[in-house]
Amino acid sequence: MRSMDALNIMVVDDSTLSTKRLSQILGMLGHNVVQTARTGADAVALYPTCLPDLVTMDVAMPDMDGIEAVRRILAAYPDAMIIMVTSHEMDMKVVEAVNAGAKGYVRKPAEKDEVERVIEKVISVVPFTRPNTRLGALLMGDVVKSSRILSDALKTQLHSVLHGRVAAIRSKWQVMFDQFTGDGFFVCGNDVSEMAEAALDLRDYFLQLNWRQIGFDQPVQIRLALDVNKVSITEKDGRITDVAGVGIDHVARIEPVVSPNEVWCSDHFFRQLEREGVAKIDGIPLGRRELAKDAGSQELVQLVWRI
Repeated sequence: MRSMDALNIMVVDDSTLSTKRLSQILGMLGHNVVQTARTGADAVALYPTCLPDLVTMDVAMPDMDGIEAVRRILAAYPDAMIIMVTSHEMDMKVVEAVNAGAKGYVRKPAEKDEVERVIEKVISVVPFTRPNTRLGALLMGDVVKSSRILSDALKTQLHSVLHGRVAAIRSKWQVMFDQFTGDGFFVCGNDVSEMAEAALDLRDYFLQLNWRQIGFDQPVQIRLALDVNKVSITEKDGRITDVAGVGIDHVARIEPVVSPNEVWCSDHFFRQLEREGVAKIDGIPLGRRELAKDAGSQELVQLVWRI
């Protein structure tokens, strides 16, 4: 059997003994246990905080079982790789879990050879792009009602404003990649707190700019959305030439529902911001909001400067 790259793994099991045993086996196989959880609900909540390469999921747990946890994680992160951990008498539950999207299973008590074999099988069958994948702070912005700007001169002026502010972001904060999409733009950054500051800075710039002085009848508004997620990286000659992945799709579903001149982020993004202890930014919970293009709903947070 070929040697595997070290994976970052989340272990989900309500048994402390089972968690310890599986963590020890994964360590012996050269992998990193980056998170543990005792219930399915905890697994769903913690998954976006660490975005592991692989999850081992117990089937039977209190609060929320592993099958429902698999469904919920995959609904938000379709490329998640999950392996079920189950006892012999639960074969039908395994079938149900696989039907829900789990990629394989191992039996309890876990044995090193079986765990190694199942992980090897999963990463050989499932397209595994982790070596070219990074966790990114994603910023999506778009001008509100840009289609009403009909003058070519004003369109050129607006594009100049957008390009200039994104260039300012690039010069001040760590940016992996940026791209323009008509009267909007996308920025992938290395740091959650920096992208949050960049978004609020950009929002302030739009609010303070004298739009009439540069030819507009009324101020131009902008919507700004933030998320943190995995992105697949394309590199050439040591330079990132493109990023892709469901993370970009997700932030693009948040941005259209943002109120003009506000900065909204996913709850995953805000929890990461809180863990980093950012002192200058506050969050105002917005509750569960319907996302654009029938992408479901999510808890969203408005970001503001702390007074």
